[in-house]
Amino acid sequence: GFMMLATVITVLIILQGEMGRLAGIIFLTALASYIGFSLFLGMRAQAAPASAASKDETTMQAQEGVTGKAFIMDCGKFVGGLLLKKHSDIAYGNIIGSNIYNLLGILGVTATALPFTVPAEIMRFDIWAMLGATILLMVFSAHQWNIGRIKGAIFLSLYLAYTAYLVMQAIGM
Repeated sequence: GFMMLATVITVLIILQGEMGRLAGIIFLTALASYIGFSLFLGMRAQAAPASAASKDETTMQAQEGVTGKAFIMDCGKFVGGLLLKKHSDIAYGNIIGSNIYNLLGILGVTATALPFTVPAEIMRFDIWAMLGATILLMVFSAHQWNIGRIKGAIFLSLYLAYTAYLVMQAIGM
């Protein structure tokens, strides 16, 4: 949902080659709106009656609220949740929230404080890797709010491959 929207907007702005103050302000406004909306959903989910018919919807709303509250959580909890099979749905929410915060918060603050030109290598490869990973996450989680061990291992493999690519680029290979 919102992570995909934030990713697509980021890609479109980065492809312009510049991150200006206006883009930074838009990003920060979007982040504040997301946090407010997530907190609203979380409070609404807590106040809603837990009837059998609305249980799944309430659970999803609560997880969205957790996402908004937990955007500063560490991605290590995701891996730990997968390995231990404990609270992987909350770890999933942490990943979504962390990505939204990194896109909108970090880029928003940076562009607002000091507008910058986007390096060509980011436009050439990194944003497409980010978009691909976001799409893959959305596909993997289309039917449930958690990621199992196999899908987690796929993401870990992709992350290791991406890191290896960055190291090879840095040393000129």
